[in-house]
Amino acid sequence: MFEFSILSFASGWIDVKISNEAKSIEIYNSQYLSNDALKILLRNLNELAFNESGTKWLCWHGEPYAYIWKLDKLKDIIHYEIFEPENGSENLMYEGIELANEKVHEFLISGETSFLDMYRKIYSFFEEYSDGDKLKDYERKWAVFPSEEFQKAKATLG
Repeated sequence: MFEFSILSFASGWIDVKISNEAKSIEIYNSQYLSNDALKILLRNLNELAFNESGTKWLCWHGEPYAYIWKLDKLKDIIHYEIFEPENGSENLMYEGIELANEKVHEFLISGETSFLDMYRKIYSFFEEYSDGDKLKDYERKWAVFPSEEFQKAKATLG
């Protein structure tokens, strides 16, 4: 099981709740240094959708905290881990294999679920904010809506 919901976003900050059968966490990301974590998450899921297996590393910057995501897909299952590294966010990349070298300070959540289930749940957030007043709200409070990534996910999920 994997649940993903945006609790709030405003003035360059997002607050996200991630849950599974065993645990629920809240993590944050700041647009400081232009880290559009939502766009990066959707782009990486799009890339995994076209591969039978693969691993993606992402970093959300919580100022000063960081939250590193490891997404490991094998066929139709995705294993996910989110942890706080020992180092703060100021010197970490937004994504990439280099994040695998970060020492773990604290594991926050891990589990596995259907890749399509995770992909659809994250896509549904973007679908909700893809037009009208919600689109205006997204772009006013967070960033330019990732239309290209959204359209790729829409085409993939049918």
